[in-house]
Amino acid sequence: MFVTMSSLRILSSQTTKLVLYVISALISLAINTNVCSADVVHDFMDDPAITNFAAVICVLNSHNDRFVSISCPDRVGDVNYTWHPRSSNDSYIQRKAYISSQHGLETRPVSEIIISESAAPLWIFDRGINSTSFNIYVQRDEHYIMTENRLMLLCGPVDLELTPTLVSYLTNTVDLDHSHTIRRNTYSSLTRALDKYSSGIGVVYLRRNSFHHPLMGCGSRASPLFRNPNDVIIDESTGLRTCVVDPMSTLPIGFLCEGEIEPPDCFRYLISDNNYVHHPLVHRYMTAYNDTLLIVQPFVYLASPLIEGYCVCRDRVNSEVVAKLIVKPRYEYVCDINNMLMKNRLKYIRHFWCSFVLHPGSNVTIKFPADSDIILDDDGEEQIELKDDAPPNLFYTTFNPSSLRKLRILGSSKWNNHVLKRHYSEKLAGDALTLDVSNARKGVVKLSYDINKPLTMIGSYDSLCFYWRLLPRVNYPFEHIFATIRITLSLTHPYDVVGCETGEMRIFDPQSARRRCVWKSYTGIRRFYRQCIIHHNSGVIRTGIYCKPGEILMPANCSESAFDLSTGGSLPWPPSITNMHMRKVDGLQMFKFTINPIEVFSLSCNCITDRGIATSQLILESTYHEHNVLLIRPLFSAQRNERQIYVNKSDIIYDPSPSDDFLVSIKVNHEGRSISPGNTYSYDCRYVYGSALSREWSSIFGQRYIEGSNSWLPRNLRWSYFEKIRRGSTYHLRGVNYNEYITGEKNTLVVKIKKNIGEDNEILEFSYRSSGILISKDPNNANSLSFHYLCGLRPDVGYGLVDRISEVDREQLNITDLRYPSGTYKLLEMVVVTTDPYVHGCGVTFTGEEIFKPDTVHITDANDGSSGCQVDLSEHRECGFYCPPPYVIDPPLCFQEVLVDGVVTPLSDISDSMVYHKSTHFSLLSLHHSHKQYNQEPKMSPPLQCRCLSITGEVISTINIVNYYSNDSFKRPKGLMRVYRHILDELFGQ
Repeated sequence: MFVTMSSLRILSSQTTKLVLYVISALISLAINTNVCSADVVHDFMDDPAITNFAAVICVLNSHNDRFVSISCPDRVGDVNYTWHPRSSNDSYIQRKAYISSQHGLETRPVSEIIISESAAPLWIFDRGINSTSFNIYVQRDEHYIMTENRLMLLCGPVDLELTPTLVSYLTNTVDLDHSHTIRRNTYSSLTRALDKYSSGIGVVYLRRNSFHHPLMGCGSRASPLFRNPNDVIIDESTGLRTCVVDPMSTLPIGFLCEGEIEPPDCFRYLISDNNYVHHPLVHRYMTAYNDTLLIVQPFVYLASPLIEGYCVCRDRVNSEVVAKLIVKPRYEYVCDINNMLMKNRLKYIRHFWCSFVLHPGSNVTIKFPADSDIILDDDGEEQIELKDDAPPNLFYTTFNPSSLRKLRILGSSKWNNHVLKRHYSEKLAGDALTLDVSNARKGVVKLSYDINKPLTMIGSYDSLCFYWRLLPRVNYPFEHIFATIRITLSLTHPYDVVGCETGEMRIFDPQSARRRCVWKSYTGIRRFYRQCIIHHNSGVIRTGIYCKPGEILMPANCSESAFDLSTGGSLPWPPSITNMHMRKVDGLQMFKFTINPIEVFSLSCNCITDRGIATSQLILESTYHEHNVLLIRPLFSAQRNERQIYVNKSDIIYDPSPSDDFLVSIKVNHEGRSISPGNTYSYDCRYVYGSALSREWSSIFGQRYIEGSNSWLPRNLRWSYFEKIRRGSTYHLRGVNYNEYITGEKNTLVVKIKKNIGEDNEILEFSYRSSGILISKDPNNANSLSFHYLCGLRPDVGYGLVDRISEVDREQLNITDLRYPSGTYKLLEMVVVTTDPYVHGCGVTFTGEEIFKPDTVHITDANDGSSGCQVDLSEHRECGFYCPPPYVIDPPLCFQEVLVDGVVTPLSDISDSMVYHKSTHFSLLSLHHSHKQYNQEPKMSPPLQCRCLSITGEVISTINIVNYYSNDSFKRPKGLMRVYRHILDELFGQ
């Protein structure tokens, strides 16, 4: 049986209560209620009940809580209870609720607060046998507006008196962020007001969501849902109804069309220049009343590209346009307090006098009565000085704040809005705002938002508040006028993201970047470099980069492409990285990074100075992640000698005290795996027995493996991994530190041991950055290195676990000593493929990172001061050069071509004994043995050169190859030296 909301409104009281009870029970099965929850029936006599608390606070939200029923008992103990404000009539038209007033609270009919176009009311006060319920029923196809920000109802004693102190508590102390209870032992004005009652009160707050403000807009006919009928322009000859709306507003926009809307998805598409223009960034979008009313909220707190265009409503019969909604953003806003003072004749205005959304490129002008003695108050503490010759004015005026040094932040967690003072740096980041008070004495103040500068908000998203006040002087009986202006900011980017920046002005959260960003120092260049690496392997992450004024973001503002660090070129952004479509700010780019386990890439954006030097780099990396469970199987007697290995005891146990190492024999199951850049592997190990001896993966998920605290070894803090070496007829494991054999960029290979929450087993994780440089210093293993790790129960904690194995399984496994399973280990061999060779050379390098052999001869150019190196090819046999983006290598085919006296010369023209090749990151030149065959002699000059240039042509690094072998036919080239500009023209097509 299905009961529609409209039919539910006309059921009898008892039937309604029964239906509500059933619905409540069904919903409660799926929702864990906390005092009062969305779409849940609540009775103030149920848990939590007003008999146990001073107050039960039920906070409802107009957008989420579409079905609500809250019951107030007629009697609690010997005290009569009722809903407040009290009413002598149960008619929904007569029932009232509390709203804000100048002096606290006032009452108003609910029918004037909650307005819809429904034939039946959306809310009902329903009298039952022992209680009266306040019910809200909103169907999916219905929409309503609230004319007030908040509505309050009280369930309390009939004779409850709303004293000023109690009203102050309910409007200034109660937190409206969530439903909660207030204990009776809490000493407050609330408990004092309820001292004479044995029970507490129930308070219902209905908060207006921004989606339920009166609508901006218009339609084919008038409607009580629209904010201001005067905004509609009606053509007297055709009857066409037209209105203009600003998409940069927190208020919802409505378009009422009882014909056909064009475009069908109005606001997702708008008509502009006779074409449909797609605008996907709409915050909220819904239709109501059989699709005749469209309600949208295009504004989001982030400044997306502005939308502009129009929609029309056509008559279904003759297709003529009967209504037109024009969407046009505003850039100039005016708050004319002068005009409102005259129009309202000094009457109290409950809400904000003006409310605007300030977005990049816009400004707001605040006008108020001119006053040459106006107090421009920045700290909120007026100091009035009356001059002896000043006229005896009865009033004085103030404007707050008069600078942006101390902001006024509008808090809204209570019934009454409250203003908090915050220093600019505590609440805002960025310098896009300016406040001009130079004409304040003439009654004009202007707040502007620079379109080319960033701005974001720290912490919760709040509005700024400015206010002008007219106050009487001492003892003059006249109430003050308090004109409040709310400014909501449309931000250029979110603050709490991992952002890469180098300027003194921070626009990203430094705490978020602490673990992902590092400072580096160029080798040979007196500059620092900020590098942020976003190594993403789960969920969605937001990140960004911001360049200082005067710097440029490359490549091409990183809007559609990025540098590919594996090839040195540029690539379009992959589908997993999307631009966040913020309003364009010079040097700022924001991204949304979604994990895609199939894609492996390493892309970067760089900030470049006017000299072409990179100052910061944002690297976005995606790796392939794989988790493996390694099975440790028992070794039978016949196998044990074959799989026996020796290791120092101190390497496999925790022994902080110094002691002599001695060899112990352990038994191992060997497992090998190769890892290359762009992969992350994690390993867990489990002892298996019985039916789990099968090699099927599914077997380990049964009950036939042993739960134990398995560890990864070595445990000696001096060592990073084991090296497997052969000594005679036996194998030994020797503890080795990574630095003995590995060099390159820091954190290219990260190996860590961790535990999952709630588990004792340790997990070994190998993460190999796809963009990093990893080099082997072992001349016998230049292309790869083998790391060995042991996994199992440590001997110092593993004894006795064998007792958990059944007698049947012991016999089946042929277990003879108590060291099993701690005497058996998994030996994991990780073969790490290196990216580049260990050679002499230079390029763009950083202090503290050994990219090339340290005995390379470094030189400084006497002309331009650039750094570089000189390599004796006859002595070292091989050399390399490193020029990563955004720098440009010259010649582009370095070492396949070289510069000889500034002229590009093919290597084949110089010698057949030199061979060009390329590793992942380096251009390489090696000496072939053929020079001996042709009896070639080494030549010291002219040196063979490659250079690394900035995009402006400035030389960053140069490698000079000397003592090389050349053909007898090779002669020094003649001609003009190649000019830097020509290089850039050829490379960039400029």
